[in-house]
Amino acid sequence: MAIRLPVVLAQHSRRVSSYTDCEESWITSLLFEERLDATLVSDLVSIQPDSTDFLCLAGLKGDFVLVTWDDSSVVLRELVRLGFDHFDIVPVDGSPKVSSPHRTQIIKKIYLMAFDRGVPVSVPIGRLKSLLESKATPVFQLQTSLKAASPTPSNVLPVLSDFAAKNPQGSSMAPTNGTIPVANGTSAINAHYAASSINPRGGSEPLTGAPLPTGIPHSSNFAYEDDDFPHIDNLVDELDRFDS
Repeated sequence: MAIRLPVVLAQHSRRVSSYTDCEESWITSLLFEERLDATLVSDLVSIQPDSTDFLCLAGLKGDFVLVTWDDSSVVLRELVRLGFDHFDIVPVDGSPKVSSPHRTQIIKKIYLMAFDRGVPVSVPIGRLKSLLESKATPVFQLQTSLKAASPTPSNVLPVLSDFAAKNPQGSSMAPTNGTIPVANGTSAINAHYAASSINPRGGSEPLTGAPLPTGIPHSSNFAYEDDDFPHIDNLVDELDRFDS
């Protein structure tokens, strides 16, 4: 549903052409504006609680615009006299807002605008359109905090625990905060296989920088078979001769 904004025009107490012409130009302009609902009432000082003007003001349950010849202090005094409460008077020109007494419940905003005979009516109508658009545009709060790291999958934890138990020197790769650490673009699960029994020297020290063989399934019960490396003995002998 499109948001509509009621606009209440409070007439001047003196019914002379200098004031009535300005009020009529407002009414004429608002009739051709979408979602701006114009209502004409008497000047606030003359409104009584048993009048139709009072019923009109009382029927406005939400925020509305009040265009008047009076300043904010007079508007506050007269609305309180009529029994209205729990509202803020917010001048559109940027002046400080004025709050009603006993402001304890959910309040409504009364946007206050002043008639000005020296300014074309198109200028304040433009301000009303901007106000209407600002109320119709939803505001979203951006999330500025970083997203928390995803927890370690349950099927990976046994692999990491096994790696930490068999390789005390490399136990720092075990997760300490429920996440999988990443080093040089390789996850801890790949580091487990890269630093395990494929060390050609046969020692317990992990081989730093050893590549992960292709085709190795990521399973916690994976083990190498002797037949997978038929030339491993020759390779070890060559390395021993090279070291000597």
